[in-house]
Amino acid sequence: MLRTLAPVMVLAILIGGCGAPSSEESLQPLAASDDCAVGDLLHLERPPVGGPELRLVAIDRAPEGRATVHLDRHALTVLVLSAAEPTDWTVELEEGSVLAAVVLDGAPGSRVAVPAGVAVEDHTGPGSGDPMARIARAEAATRLPLASYRGCPVGSEFGIYSAE
Repeated sequence: MLRTLAPVMVLAILIGGCGAPSSEESLQPLAASDDCAVGDLLHLERPPVGGPELRLVAIDRAPEGRATVHLDRHALTVLVLSAAEPTDWTVELEEGSVLAAVVLDGAPGSRVAVPAGVAVEDHTGPGSGDPMARIARAEAATRLPLASYRGCPVGSEFGIYSAE
């Protein structure tokens, strides 16, 4: 069920290590994964630093305006969903997954369906679809360092799994 969003405070703590990828790390294209075309999926994974994990999923647009994220992580997770066009997102949790909050970024008019008890915060509005700008907005909105980024121009199915 999609619901209209009311801003809520995301429980977050300030941890060092925020910011754009360093010279030793960068967004890497991956082979076909999720439903992105070969070479279109950009991915960045950082080692855990303790505390909540900030996971960012970004698209320019979703086919038919809908996208789903499957979360199978036992670490406390804050998920940022970013789309350049209005998107109806659905977040599905596997048993044992711990999702503290979802933050919407990108195009106004985006909505999200989340399991009961998951906080939602709306940070949609004007902004660049550039991956580095999306990372900066996600870290600023949550005050957490990025743990992972995955994004592609057009996508509708994404998975975030413990074996990353």
